[in-house]
Amino acid sequence: MTNNEVFIVLANLMDSDGELNEESKERVNKLIEVINFNKKNIILFCGWAYRDDSKITIASAQKKYFEQNSEHSQETYLIENS
Repeated sequence: MTNNEVFIVLANLMDSDGELNEESKERVNKLIEVINFNKKNIILFCGWAYRDDSKITIASAQKKYFEQNSEHSQETYLIENS
């Protein structure tokens, strides 16, 4: 049995194109900093489609930012309800 770690990343804000604001980016950057990539981790990105001018959920924007800024793949899930 392996000891997986579970990380829950809450978002702050993004623009209509799904670009995260600095606080949201810092939350994902902190995840990248503290995660042990030698383990199989479970990551939950949380955030709904709160903007009327965008069809992108902030959870999916976080996941995209994580994938663009991390060299390691992880088991990720989106929680897209408010």
